[in-house]
Amino acid sequence: FFFQAEDGIRDAQESRGLGDVYKRQPVIDVRDLYTKSGHFTFDPGYTCTGSCVSNVTYIDGEKGELEYRGYDIKDLAENCTFIEVCYLLLYGELPSETELIKFEETVVSEMLVHEKLIGFYNGFKQGAHPMAIMTGVVGALSAFMYDDFDLKDPKAREIATIRIIAKLPTIASIAYRTAMGLPIVYPKKRYNYI
Repeated sequence: FFFQAEDGIRDAQESRGLGDVYKRQPVIDVRDLYTKSGHFTFDPGYTCTGSCVSNVTYIDGEKGELEYRGYDIKDLAENCTFIEVCYLLLYGELPSETELIKFEETVVSEMLVHEKLIGFYNGFKQGAHPMAIMTGVVGALSAFMYDDFDLKDPKAREIATIRIIAKLPTIASIAYRTAMGLPIVYPKKRYNYI
């Protein structure tokens, strides 16, 4: 079960994801542990288990490192907009000025939520925690976005992702206003995303 990066787990040129941990530390591959031994692993608190190999995120909690697509999160927070980071996460690189304008226009065009989804907010009492409200509404969102969705189609997944990115600020805003007992204010497309 014991291996190093030489086993082809991750190529350094390809990713700064979890695979880089393999280059720094030995890893035990337990994918077949149960079928070969009849045993499971036990890791209370999930403190020494790598859950996946990621081309998107690199995390080293002990060193306080967090990267998205090879960029330090601090650099992204200081130098990029939220929409630029969304583009980076979705497409693997920061957008050019033209790509950013087009992406933001696409996101802004998807900001509105269905009126029937807004009706879900009426089921929450004033004073409910906004995150609890948001969790319920985001769960219901799939019922409004699932028309002819093909999970295997990369373009369909891209469109669904953009719709979620676009709608979450609206959903969060309405959740907050519901919790505070305030009337709903709809987004205005003439303003930028955030």
